[in-house]
Order: sequence, then C-alpha cells, then structure tokens
Amino acid sequence: MTGAGADLAFVTMPPIRPDDFYRPHMADLDRAPEVARAVADESSGKATVLDAGAVWGSTYRQVADGRTDRSSDGIHTCPQGAARFTHWLLGELAKRYPGFTPAAPRDWANTGWSADARFRGC
Repeated sequence: MTGAGADLAFVTMPPIRPDDFYRPHMADLDRAPEVARAVADESSGKATVLDAGAVWGSTYRQVADGRTDRSSDGIHTCPQGAARFTHWLLGELAKRYPGFTPAAPRDWANTGWSADARFRGC
C-alpha cells in the first residue's frame, strides 16, 4: 500500500476474553502490535501505529466510565464502546491529517445498528 503512495495506519485491537475460536490464535494476536510497529518503523513515515489502549485499556473490561462498552461474550463491542472508539479514532486521524475534519458525534453515534434497541446496553 505504501508503495502505491498510500499512508497506512495500524490500529491495535482491544483486549479480548478469548473464546474457543480465538484461543488458538492468541499468540499471533498478542504479537500483532509488535509486528505493526516494526513495519511502521521501516516505512519512512508512511505507516503508523495507533494504540487503541487509550480507549480500551490493557486488559479486558466490559464497563468503562459506568457504561457497558463491551459485550458479555468478551469479544464484541457495544454501541457505546463503538462510539467511544470511533470518537478516539477520528481524533487521531485529525491529528495525523490536518485537513481532515471528523463529523460531529451527533451525526453518527446513534445511527444504524447502534440505534437498534437490541444492542443498547449489550
């Protein structure tokens, strides 16, 4: 991608409570941020790593700031967590790309699947 002139942003994943599907892949998932940083370090500034730990913390948690951010399955994100992550990510992109102005949260936070009552509070 960088060879074609694109910038590349790796975003770290949130900590999960692995289920039977993810358990055999945890070593690779745990190694991914280190590999992403190595790629970014060799990219001459064309790739970066955005550490989503600022949003998710370093260990799995379902509730943050009194709101349910993550599903009880230990993997998926609730609408509130998705909104928190999106707000953070858009801010990070705005820092990296000064001409980029993110849409206001009121324009996207309660739309689509996040507005569906089945997902409220996970």
